[in-house]
Amino acid sequence: MIDHRMNPGLTPKAVMACLLGMLAMGMLIQYSDINVGVRFASEHTLALPAIWVLAALTALSGLVFLLTRWRLLSRAEMLCVVFCMLISAPLMTQGFWHRIVAIVATNPRAADFEKLDAMNDSLWPHGPNVIGAAFDPANTALSTAGDCRWEEIEYDAGRRARLPVLVNSNRDGSACVRIRLPVSRNGGLGVVPAEPCIVSVLARATDLGPQTRYTCRVHADDAPAFTEFFSSAQTPKINFLHRTGFRRVGAYGVKFPDGARDFYTLELALQGNGRLELAAPKLFSVAALESIYKGRVLVTEREYAAMTPAERVGTVVKPDRLWSLRGIAFLLSGYIPVRDWAGPVTVWTLFVLLLLSAVLAINIIMRRQWLDNERFLLPTARIPAALLGEEEGDAARALPSIWTNRMMHIGFAVALLWMLLKVWHFYNPRVPDVAVKFYLGQFFHDPSWGHMWDRWRFEVDGIFLSMCLFMELNVLLSLVVGYVLFRSQLWIGEIANLTVDPNYPYTDAQTTGAYLGYALILLVLARKYLWQTVQAAWRGKREASAGEALSYRNAYLLLIGATAGGVLWAHALGIAAASMLVFFVFLVAMSLVASRIRAECGTPWGYFIPWNLALVIGLLGGVWRFGPEAIIFCYLASFMLGPTVFFLIPGAQMELLGLGRRWQVTPRHLVGCVLLGVLGGMLIGGWVFLSNAYALGGDASRYQWAFETKWWYFFNYNQDLTAANNRMLGQAAAAGASDPSGMAMILAGVVAMALTLLRQFFSGFWFHPVGFVLGGTEFMNYVWGSVLTAWAVRSVVLRFGGAATVRNKLQPLAVGLFLGSCAAYLVVLILSGYLRTVGVEAVYPTLTP
Repeated sequence: MIDHRMNPGLTPKAVMACLLGMLAMGMLIQYSDINVGVRFASEHTLALPAIWVLAALTALSGLVFLLTRWRLLSRAEMLCVVFCMLISAPLMTQGFWHRIVAIVATNPRAADFEKLDAMNDSLWPHGPNVIGAAFDPANTALSTAGDCRWEEIEYDAGRRARLPVLVNSNRDGSACVRIRLPVSRNGGLGVVPAEPCIVSVLARATDLGPQTRYTCRVHADDAPAFTEFFSSAQTPKINFLHRTGFRRVGAYGVKFPDGARDFYTLELALQGNGRLELAAPKLFSVAALESIYKGRVLVTEREYAAMTPAERVGTVVKPDRLWSLRGIAFLLSGYIPVRDWAGPVTVWTLFVLLLLSAVLAINIIMRRQWLDNERFLLPTARIPAALLGEEEGDAARALPSIWTNRMMHIGFAVALLWMLLKVWHFYNPRVPDVAVKFYLGQFFHDPSWGHMWDRWRFEVDGIFLSMCLFMELNVLLSLVVGYVLFRSQLWIGEIANLTVDPNYPYTDAQTTGAYLGYALILLVLARKYLWQTVQAAWRGKREASAGEALSYRNAYLLLIGATAGGVLWAHALGIAAASMLVFFVFLVAMSLVASRIRAECGTPWGYFIPWNLALVIGLLGGVWRFGPEAIIFCYLASFMLGPTVFFLIPGAQMELLGLGRRWQVTPRHLVGCVLLGVLGGMLIGGWVFLSNAYALGGDASRYQWAFETKWWYFFNYNQDLTAANNRMLGQAAAAGASDPSGMAMILAGVVAMALTLLRQFFSGFWFHPVGFVLGGTEFMNYVWGSVLTAWAVRSVVLRFGGAATVRNKLQPLAVGLFLGSCAAYLVVLILSGYLRTVGVEAVYPTLTP
């Protein structure tokens, strides 16, 4: 039965506002981060571009209400619009799109074929494999010369095929396999002259003479002249990925020479005595990958028709008539080679959607326990709630009451002036520097401290301070104490001579263990409540979940279905199902903790997740247990989803569910809002980022992080693979002491559980476990000064003014501080954008952090 008291949130006009809001926000993110180089605006918990769009939408809505007494968007609709943006913002920036190009381009551009063979081709953009079926004996485009035999060969563990074998008995011998490839006409299947490609083949070469080489060459038509793509004399290599001795050899970025009329001939040859077995050839166009760095040139249809095939490489055609089907397709594609990106975007979007659907199910199940039973206050959500209007009587106002609050105006003016004075000092050093920032290391020079004071800075920031003022005193103090305790490990390690290990104090392992321990104890403590939800789901008792975004039965079905979907997704990509199940559950556990922290304590900044989530899979067995394909995917996913802002999304989901329940928004509309935000972040964010990159070229971008290859991120994978190879070959080192990282992870998990139990059963135990869980994260490096300042300010106000003063004066002031800081960021962006256009490169880069 429909509850007519519910307020619809995802109406047609709200959906349109969501789409336009995400598009506007995506463009602001692209312009700020990539084009101008004003950093971090989109990486705050409440993404500043989303707040800018919200402010503009609020002003427009207020104006329409004053003129017509008609509400452009209701509060429920505005809630969905805002949280669509807050959910999509992390995906548009460091949570996905500002990282995917760099990480998936690393191995192809380095021609690291050992990693490429473990990395599924569907995960990165490229053209179709034009020689995938080349070694089919029935292939009419295939010819041979010399001694070429066809043998049934196991070219990989469990994979057999009838394959060509080249054999020469003397050093002057020559044998080859030739593959005829058509020249691509008007985008058809084939080879495009001068287009960059990656070519490779699995090869097992034995009994090679001292001068023997096997080569890959290409001839234009039947011309005797050739272009050599690669030449090798590598012998078999048995490793954990290729256990039969085959190894992939090839070259990246090679180009077929211009001048072919009809076809090319790709020749794989053995020059000199020996035996060469060939399997699994690959030839992809990598124009989509290379042109994102160099940009694509816009040409008209007439100009394109006059070009040679080689000249057309890297161009995009603008139709003469934009109001045609081809014109609309051009506008929608936005310079992007859609064919090459369609596969990777689909694959990654499906994975992210499955993961965040499972997280949504967890949040729906836990909402009542956390927000109703334990009465968590959603500190971070207090700002958007105030901006949307949560006080009685706001519905009759043109603007919510916070926008006319005097304390808010004071906070706004103070923050705006403070932030802009910092900017003014940058451009004119004679202006006093009002930044509150210094490094503690300048006061402690004794070497016995070790590295305890390195990079330890005290800094107060308007955005962080404003959000911290909504957090509870014991949480604030726990964060400070937890950070000090973590830093103290460096001092203790110096005294105990533990710092001889460069990995000490095993920060990632500690943080990961603390997260896992905290997740486990949270589930244990909520076991009775969870059992009640399971019973309600099993018996179909809808009244037990009345008013929730989904019934408990549907929430559990969504959780199971998303997890099973993740396993099937992995199987389709050749990733072991067991490994994907472990990694998927691990990511959901991290999301559970991230959501709990934001609901109970608040998160004024991202970067509160361990730096490398894939390390936990390594500690659980790594390549040896899960296989290279699984581990390489874990590293790719960890780089994009782990350390920065992706895990702000679970908390945003919980806040949406909490405010939606409080404001009686139609429950199913909250689910639709989450899904729309995820799809908007992946598709709209991808369209904005890629179209801009292909139009201007990543090499010309001021923000090179989004494009620079990240070869260093695979160091741990290399070590893991080497250990698996040695173990397979019986060369593993003798067992010694336990891995310190593993022990650190276990101990951190135990400590997190112990602190949680102490707080649960002893009311006087004030230290919150979140202080320990987050103590070693990058998050604390940035915010601890603001956290300490907020604790001092809130303590003084509470001591002398009481709780009413905190609620009625300090918190509106904090909203003003936040809005003033957001406005200052916008001023910096506009000023920096203008200065860039007149040739000034030394612009103020960032206000925070």
